[in-house]
Amino acid sequence: MRAIILAVLTVFSLNCLAEELNDYVRFTGLSAHSTGGNNPINQGAGFEKGIDKNWSAVGGVYRNSEWNYSWYAAARYAFYREGEWNLGVMAGVVTGYKSMSPMPMMIPDLCYSYYCFLAAPKLEASGSNIIGVSVRLPIQY
Repeated sequence: MRAIILAVLTVFSLNCLAEELNDYVRFTGLSAHSTGGNNPINQGAGFEKGIDKNWSAVGGVYRNSEWNYSWYAAARYAFYREGEWNLGVMAGVVTGYKSMSPMPMMIPDLCYSYYCFLAAPKLEASGSNIIGVSVRLPIQY
C-alpha cells in the first residue's frame, strides 16, 4: 500500500506530459469485479517500452484476481492519441490463472495523463468481468 501511495504522490511531482515520452513504469492497483470473492487490490509493477508513436512492448507482474501472482508480456497499440488522452489495446500472454497458464489476453485500456483504466471480459463461465485502475509514470533518461 505504501508503494501505491508513493507512486501516486510521485505523479504530482513530475513536470512533463506523459505523452511526450515513450517509456513508462506501470503500477497496477485496484480492480472491480462483476462477481464476489475476487482480489480487489492487484498490486504490481511493470514496464512499457515505446517502439514508435503507436506501438509499445509491455511486461510485468501483479497479484491477480485469484490471489496468485501473474507475469504478463504484451504488445500495446495506441490507436487514438489526443493531448493527454491515449486509447489502446494490449495483446499478449499472462500466467497465474487456474483455468489456463499461460493464457492469451487482449485488453483495451484508456489512459488520461498518468492514469489508466482497463476492461477485461470474463473468459470462462465461472469468471468475472473486470475494470482495473493503474498509474503510468513516464521515465526520463
